[in-house]
Amino acid sequence: MFVLLSIFILGSVAFFIAFIYPVGKLFTASTDLSGESIGEFSLNEELDAHHIEQLADFEKRDEDNGISYRHNDFFIRTNEENEITSISMGESYSTSSGLSIGDSRNDVEEIYGEDYYTYSEMGLGDAMVYIDRENNIEFTIWTHEEHIRYIWLASSD
Repeated sequence: MFVLLSIFILGSVAFFIAFIYPVGKLFTASTDLSGESIGEFSLNEELDAHHIEQLADFEKRDEDNGISYRHNDFFIRTNEENEITSISMGESYSTSSGLSIGDSRNDVEEIYGEDYYTYSEMGLGDAMVYIDRENNIEFTIWTHEEHIRYIWLASSD
């Protein structure tokens, strides 16, 4: 009985790792993303009056654990303390490192390096994911035909 239970548990863990959890994430080296921002917005920064003024034309939605703001292809999410936890960008913005929609995968690697993992997501494209383990940040760049289509910066807390 113990042997069967052990086989079941090990099989379940192997299945989870192989098919559910992105294995590449486990083996991807950390990249320092502590200074990364999109437009004027940075992770863990509290939205102040200036930011709220910039978000005036955005659709505001109360969420279970914060607020989200959306306008066309730009999205910001905050927690209960009004701190930014997620930012995704559209064409009119760039990252603090100078990356913009339409840039190439080679541009991404020149700026952030080769320590990332990849996966594909239907409707979004091929993802390149950089991880900052020290600051709990994930930076995802979706590409289509070798060019950036979407960029997402998020706290992984």
